[in-house]
Amino acid sequence: MGLQRKIILTEAVISDGMLITEECVDSTNLLAAKLAADGAASYTAVIAESQTAGRGRLGRTFYSPESSGLYLSLIIRDDVLPKSVKTDEICAKLTVAAGACVARSIDELFGTKARIKWVNDIIIDGKKAGGILTEGRITGSGLSFAVIGIGVNISRPLGGFPSELEGIAGTVSEKQQAISGDKAGSGCVSRISSYPREFLAGRIIKKLKTQLSALSENEKSAPEALYESYLKRISWMFGRKLTVKNAAGQALYTAEAAGLTHDFGLIVKNSSGDTITLSTGEVSVRLTE
Repeated sequence: MGLQRKIILTEAVISDGMLITEECVDSTNLLAAKLAADGAASYTAVIAESQTAGRGRLGRTFYSPESSGLYLSLIIRDDVLPKSVKTDEICAKLTVAAGACVARSIDELFGTKARIKWVNDIIIDGKKAGGILTEGRITGSGLSFAVIGIGVNISRPLGGFPSELEGIAGTVSEKQQAISGDKAGSGCVSRISSYPREFLAGRIIKKLKTQLSALSENEKSAPEALYESYLKRISWMFGRKLTVKNAAGQALYTAEAAGLTHDFGLIVKNSSGDTITLSTGEVSVRLTE
């Protein structure tokens, strides 16, 4: 499995960074951050079979059992980022770009219709099948590095999900099968079915590299294209009731999702009809219907 993974993924990262594979880690994001602090290059990828302390947004955890999910972290430095992106916006922009790339990659390989629940949850058939966590280290001169953590549930873990996740957590392959190799772009369907995590990781890395390159080379049309791609994935939320929560998970108020700003803030209308724009770093939302 390890050799096959390296064969499939090396072509996606060999020209820019390293590929680190581990059986079990506390968190791929933490390991990637350590490597980045030691000077690892952009697009260095860390992948683990399982995590004992998978990290989620706002201090949450991401359930990461052995051999049933993709647990991937990528190191990003400012050498591959658009110069126009403000330092305090980098993590939010990377999360959005990663979410769009992950959703497209899943659709292409598994024939799904992945959606995004603002800001970072991958939704398939109404259940959370993945998520993105971007963490950055800022110095006095700007960004030192960022780490994009990506977790995707490929199949149901042995024995099922924990009781608190049953009915909430989904997978990319619960109802769908990997589509034919001519559409997947590499190998045949039997190879994709045997190594879905590896093919998915390789596809995600390639799309992210392409996306960030486009944003750097064309800072007029590429940002609008990313906005439209992300908007398409979250528009299913518009008109739905939701509960807005603070970083501690406490409910603040109920509202209705109404739109998306070009800074990727979620526009909501509260019960008084007032329009509010939610910032990605401050709150989370839970759909109530």
